Amino acid sequence: MLLVYTSTSLWLNTVDDNIVSLTDLIETRLRKEQEIEYYMDALTQLQKKIKYLQKDVNITILIIDLIEKEKIMTLDEKALKLTNVVQLVDKEND
Repeated sequence: MLLVYTSTSLWLNTVDDNIVSLTDLIETRLRKEQEIEYYMDALTQLQKKIKYLQKDVNITILIIDLIEKEKIMTLDEKALKLTNVVQLVDKEND
């Protein structure tokens, strides 16, 4: 920066302007560092939520696979089977 010192007041104004600019830069840096910290915390929380949701999706996929492979019965299938058993017992008792 090239400064021409024609008077003392101009020199003081230039120095004051530089101090304010440096102060502004420091404040800007601090705000940006705080913003980075905020977003890092938010990212950490989002990553935790993503892990939880991924586990939930994996469990759901496993349940669907088990049902499709008939390793477990759905509630409707169990109810139907129970109804059939009750009807057989009723017929035997008649």
